[in-house]
Amino acid sequence: MLPPAAIVGLALAVVLGSLYRPLDLNIRFAEQQNPNRAPAVLTRRALLVTAHPDDEAMFFAPTILALNKPNSGVSLFHVCLSNGDSEGLGKERKAELEVSLDILGIPPTKRWLLNTPYALYPFYVAC
Repeated sequence: MLPPAAIVGLALAVVLGSLYRPLDLNIRFAEQQNPNRAPAVLTRRALLVTAHPDDEAMFFAPTILALNKPNSGVSLFHVCLSNGDSEGLGKERKAELEVSLDILGIPPTKRWLLNTPYALYPFYVAC
């Protein structure tokens, strides 16, 4: 028997999954012309920032693939803030990130791995 929290989580995932619409529909919506408004300006460059490896594949793969289409005209860049070394697997996770971004079509010249854990906390004091 599944615990109640698992059942609630599954139900929530099904409901949210049914609300998902591919990015292509959003692009068609943004490109529609409204005679009462100036034409929509689509970006030519986009920066995707993820917290750690795997986020780009688990959460943003459909968006990355849609933006990287040859006719989209968007130049996509990626920054990952951590190498995911919490369990000592930083080198492996970095290699997996590179392969994932290669598959998703983001070239090495348009991606960075920062891995500076205290960059956002300049006044961090070790206890």
